[in-house]
This record gives sequence, C-alpha cells and structure tokens, in this order.
Amino acid sequence: TGDTAYDRKLGITVTSEKLTTKNITLIAFAIVLAVIINGVSNIAMREDLKDSIFELSEDTMTIQEELDLLIDEVKGEMTLPQMIDDNTELYDLGTGDMRLIYYYQFPNYKLDELNIDYFLEALRTDLKVTQLEYYCKNESMLWYRMNDIAVVYRYSSADDLVVGENIHYSWECL
Repeated sequence: TGDTAYDRKLGITVTSEKLTTKNITLIAFAIVLAVIINGVSNIAMREDLKDSIFELSEDTMTIQEELDLLIDEVKGEMTLPQMIDDNTELYDLGTGDMRLIYYYQFPNYKLDELNIDYFLEALRTDLKVTQLEYYCKNESMLWYRMNDIAVVYRYSSADDLVVGENIHYSWECL
C-alpha cells in the first residue's frame, strides 16, 4: 500500500500523470511530422485516384460527393487507427460541409490530464503554421485547394472530448 493504485488482476501499479509541457512539445513535433508523413503517403495514393476522380467529376458528381468518394478510397488504402507517437493517434478521416477532417486523439490522457492552455497555444501557433504551409504548398493538396475544400485537424482526449482544432481554407493560401 502506498499512494498509487495497484491493479491486483494485472499486477501493475496504476498512475495518472499530467501531460507536461515537454510531453506536449514532443507531441506537437510528432503531429507535425505525422502531417508530413501523411502527405507523402497521400501523394502515392492520390496519383492512383486522381485520374478516376477527375474523370468522374466532369458531369456526374458534386464536389462534396467527389470528396466523400475520395476519402472513402483513401481510408480503404490506409490502416486506421495509426499511432503517430506514444501519445497521439490518427484514428479517422472524415468529410462534411466541404471539409476534409483529420481526427486525432490523445489515447493516454483524459481531458483533465492535459495541459490545455499549452496545447491550445501550440495549436494556434506552431501547428497552425505547419499545417497551413502543408495545405497551401503540397501538390497532394491541390485538388482540395482548387475545389475550396477546407482541411480540419481535430484533436480529442481519451474520454472523447474535443480539445481543439485548426481549420484551413483555400483562400488563406493566396
């Protein structure tokens, strides 16, 4: 007996550790790295899909329908969820209202275990700049920009509460 809980079934000590500034910095770096890696993998997938999507788009589908189809195909090529680092997971991609949505989660931390202020500051500054640069300059994002598809990066805690999000629009690239 001590000041930590002990799980008798598993024989492990259970601790609850706050997400520190150092950990959040590492997470932010890993997320930036994940965005870049995700883009590289999307380039390979998008090349195969590009011709079929552009052929379909000529007369038969709305932009939203094309987006839905494209993301369904991309998700079929990906393995989700993907651990980005020890604390961050890309668990889904989605669409809605002319938006591509990346869903990230901190699976090891409930909302009350996160340093929310520090994370939101990183989200508004470093992550926002990196994400926007990727959206505006990466060839794999051209179709989204040309069709005014916004890109959303949404982050949630282990207890499925939204921690924050960034939204990027094509007009920001001008």
